[in-house]
Order: sequence, then structure tokens, then C-alpha cells
Amino acid sequence: MDILIRYGRGDTPFGEMMLAEADGMLCHAGFTRGDFDATLARLRAEWPDAAHVRDDTCAGQWRDRLFGGDGTPADVPVRLRGTPFQRDVWDALMRIPHGSTTTYSQLAAAIGRPRAARAVGSAVGANPVAVWIPCHRVVRRDGGIGGYAYGTDIKAALLKAEISTASDHPTP
Repeated sequence: MDILIRYGRGDTPFGEMMLAEADGMLCHAGFTRGDFDATLARLRAEWPDAAHVRDDTCAGQWRDRLFGGDGTPADVPVRLRGTPFQRDVWDALMRIPHGSTTTYSQLAAAIGRPRAARAVGSAVGANPVAVWIPCHRVVRRDGGIGGYAYGTDIKAALLKAEISTASDHPTP
């Protein structure tokens, strides 16, 4: 299969992101945290069979669809690769209402695997499209913010922004 991945950088209110698409669908979104090369390496690891991975200007269109207010995550076509378990977790993440949080244990129960909180945590961490699949909405059972692949400062900012606009977004 001849897969072409186009990627680019995009500035967001929360920092620079690398956004990538395959066949017109978002396949990767991750904050660079000042290390674009490491983010590019993660993209290449997610798509090892891609025939071509090239820099392009696609980032702006994807950034604008989320941060420009023209779309919500449900409006964005996404092309994901993951195990059936990961996909179950990512689907459950999409059902967490805007401005709300859940815990790893609650997420595990929501997918019918109440004893799999740690495995759920691993699947959350493997999410290839940050923000679109809202892994930042998962917090620790004790109410602490918990970890985030892109840093707790970004996670806290995302949650704060969502909470301030929660009434503007319908529940999924």
C-alpha cells in the first residue's frame, strides 16, 4: 500500500503542534514541546509502512478546524491505527463531555473492563491525535490532574479552556 503522510507545524493557543494527514484524514496531532524532531520520530513510528512522509502545509487547515471554532472533534475525519482495545478506549474518550473529566478507573468501567485501569492508562497515552481524542480529560482518582504526554501545564490549560466554554458545547 502506498500511503502518503503529509505533516506540518501549527501554532495553537496551547503551543506548537505537529499535525499530519493521510488520505485527507487527520492521523496525528501532538504538541512538539520544542522538540519537533522527536515528534516527527513518533509520527514515523506510528506509520512505519508509509511510503512517503513529507512536510506540507496541511497543518493550518486542521488547526483552524479545531482552534478556529469552525468544528468540534466529531466533525474532523480521523484515521487511526491501534489495537481493538486501544480503539475502545479512544471511542470512550470521545464520549467524555466537553469541560468534564473522568478517571482511568471510570473509563475502564465504561468499556466493560473495570479491572483494566492501568491498561486504559497505556491506551490513553498512545492516543495519536491529542485534543481531537480528548485524553487530557482523564485525571487521577484522587482528583489530581495526573500525567499528560505533552506536560501537565498544557493539560491544565486545555482543561481550563474547556471548563470556561463548557456551556457552549452540547454533550455528545
